[in-house]
Amino acid sequence: MKRILILGKQSRLAVAIYVMLTRETDWKVYFDLDSLDSEKVTDTGQYYPIVYEKKDLRKVVMEYDPDYIVNCLSFDVPEIAEVDKKFAWDYNVGNIEAISKAAMMTDSKLLMFSTDNIYSGINGPYGEDHLPEPVNYYGKTKLGSENHCISNNVPFISVRLPEYYGGTGSNAFNIYYKLINNIEQNLAVNCFTTPVYIDDAALAVLKIILKDKFGFYNLGGPDYVSEYEYGVKLADVLGFEKESIKPYTYSNSKNECRKLIRGGLINIKSETDLNMKFVNLHSGLSSVKFLENLKF
Repeated sequence: MKRILILGKQSRLAVAIYVMLTRETDWKVYFDLDSLDSEKVTDTGQYYPIVYEKKDLRKVVMEYDPDYIVNCLSFDVPEIAEVDKKFAWDYNVGNIEAISKAAMMTDSKLLMFSTDNIYSGINGPYGEDHLPEPVNYYGKTKLGSENHCISNNVPFISVRLPEYYGGTGSNAFNIYYKLINNIEQNLAVNCFTTPVYIDDAALAVLKIILKDKFGFYNLGGPDYVSEYEYGVKLADVLGFEKESIKPYTYSNSKNECRKLIRGGLINIKSETDLNMKFVNLHSGLSSVKFLENLKF
């Protein structure tokens, strides 16, 4: 029986994976460490996750002695990463350094999450064979995490994700999260992505573990839409007001975090290797709406 340790309890992704694994398998699945266990808050109300001591991270892993470590401890706010580079690097790369060392000591496999921000965003969507060329510091930290595992011969899987939707938990940068919490956001009409349903991402994790895969897997939904089109679609299907969504045309400024013009990820390898069929945006959002209605 497999033993799976998921790190990052408040992450939407962690919750979805936990639900998927406990529903579909008889594995021992454990949750530990809180992705938002912090009292530090920015001027905009954004919580900083706590940077755990490396020895504490290693201790947690060694106590559970898992077959797989699924790391959902991640700092995913590109705008803050751009101005607080040390924090972003310490969190995204430092955590992986500690967790990967513990994985080697316990003979565990490490599954972590990356992003389409490791690419240039000029000619997306991107497959696994495209060379990384991050244009913002957040992307550099995620690429740094992958490179650490490669250079240290860590048995790892990196699941690269674009914008995702659905689930319960927290991800304050996520467009879906902001919409359902009625947080005003400016969405670009000229920046494109491939939104993926969070349950598809969780299912991919399950299949990666079942098939004992290694390396890189890019996940992305079949729709290629602008940020603004995506936000409007979210509001239309889920029944939210659109007043909180403001369209604008992105033009890079030296004073802001660079965005991907043509981002997003190609899922052909995942569909082939993992026998996946990713749901389109309308079907995925309809499932989200149905599940939300069951709560009331």
